[in-house]
Amino acid sequence: MKVIYLIILVLLTVACNDDKPMRSSLSDASGGCSGETMASSETGPLFKISGETVTRKDLPAELANLVYRNEFEAYSKNQNIFKEYALRVYLAKKQDKLEDMDNPPKLMDLLDIPEPSDKEMKALFEQSRSRLPKEVTFESMKSQISGYLKSQKVAEIFQEEVKKMEADGAYQSLIAGPVAPKMEISTDGFPTTGNKDSKIKVIEIADYTCGHCQHAHPEVKEILKKYKDKISFTQINYSLRPNGQSGMYVKGGFCAHKQGEEKFWSYHDKAFAKNSEPHDHSAPGHSHGPNADEVVAVAQSAGLKAEEFKKCLQSPEAQEFMMNTNATLSAQGITGTPAFIINNQKVEGGVQTLEAEIKKLL
Repeated sequence: MKVIYLIILVLLTVACNDDKPMRSSLSDASGGCSGETMASSETGPLFKISGETVTRKDLPAELANLVYRNEFEAYSKNQNIFKEYALRVYLAKKQDKLEDMDNPPKLMDLLDIPEPSDKEMKALFEQSRSRLPKEVTFESMKSQISGYLKSQKVAEIFQEEVKKMEADGAYQSLIAGPVAPKMEISTDGFPTTGNKDSKIKVIEIADYTCGHCQHAHPEVKEILKKYKDKISFTQINYSLRPNGQSGMYVKGGFCAHKQGEEKFWSYHDKAFAKNSEPHDHSAPGHSHGPNADEVVAVAQSAGLKAEEFKKCLQSPEAQEFMMNTNATLSAQGITGTPAFIINNQKVEGGVQTLEAEIKKLL
């Protein structure tokens, strides 16, 4: 318990640091990719081994994706450095505060950052209460919570102001981003909805127990509802912890699909809803270990045949399907969730950029 408290305290304290919150918040913001391909093309030489020249195209899929992720991370961080400087110049000019291009005013002197309200701070404290010792009070954490929320507001306002700057035509990136390597992922045997004949093939890779996946799920549903007649959408579940509840829910998805595609999508929504429910991690007996009864209850609420589902859930077939799926995705460089793939290319930026990438192909 004390360890958890210290971790939270350290994270909040870092967010309060005057020099770091803006840099870390802005650097972590997802940037869009546009422009030409990078100079390091698929056929460009990378290195030699025993006299043989190796190109990007020669790399195993897992390594090619690892290299790409490293490149994209560096590209995104650089883009945000450029955008921060450009925004400082842009706003300083608008506010008639620009005296030196080499040293424009700091963003905090140009942006109107509201102080977090007591209501906002108390809401965050209540969300974290289950992970804090009982003796910790709101008043003792108030300054750290305020700093954390303020850093979040800085990041949000920064993104809003950058969009205005770009819409105004004042900023244009001239640096090409990396191009995601092609992936070879078969959708055979996985639930697919939307326009199955569409040339736009979207794949979501998710884990029901993953917090980021739970957060993205409502947005994914809205995108699917909006473009259901224009895209083919396939769901592939990847278990981050095959021996835990993660694996049990993923096997449940396989078993639900065996009872029909409509049954799967019903189970899919119910599984995310169940895993999104707030719960006390410190409660006695709380565990993320496998709990078949919980998954069967979710299946029943989704209208599945319970006995048939339960038998499938414990079958070697379900276990084999889950492990084979994990192995296939890992071999293609998928190591985390959620992941989105369009026409065999991974979409960086997650669900935040998914719709924009779909629009490009319409």
